Amino acid sequence: MDVIYSTGFMALIYFSYQYFKAEKKFNSPIVLAKSLYAELKSPGEQNKMSIFVLAGRMKCLPDETKNRFFNQLRQENLSYSELLALERNFEEQKKLEANALDINPENTPSAVLERWTLEYRNKN
Repeated sequence: MDVIYSTGFMALIYFSYQYFKAEKKFNSPIVLAKSLYAELKSPGEQNKMSIFVLAGRMKCLPDETKNRFFNQLRQENLSYSELLALERNFEEQKKLEANALDINPENTPSAVLERWTLEYRNKN
C-alpha cells in the first residue's frame, strides 16, 4: 500500500513540475508579446504596439515616448558617429526582434528607435 501512495505522490510532484514549467514558458514576455502582435494585422497597428512596448520600457505614456527618447539622447550628448553606431545597433536588434515576434522588421520597437535616432540626428 505504501508503494502505491509513494508512486502517486511522485507522479503528483512530477506532473506539478511539468505544469509549472509549461506555464512559465507560455507566460514569458516573448510569448505574450508574440501573441499580441499576431492579433494585429496592419503595419500601423504593429507600429503602435511597438510604441506601447517602448513606453512600458521607459515607464511613460505612449505619447511621451518619443520626447523621452530624444531627452535621453540629449543627456548622452552623443556625437554624429555615435548616433550612426546606435542606428546600426538598432538595425541589428530589429532583425532579432522580428524573428522573435514573427513580424516585419520595420514594425519592431528597435525599428521605431532607429527611425527616431535618424530623425534626431538629422535635426541636430
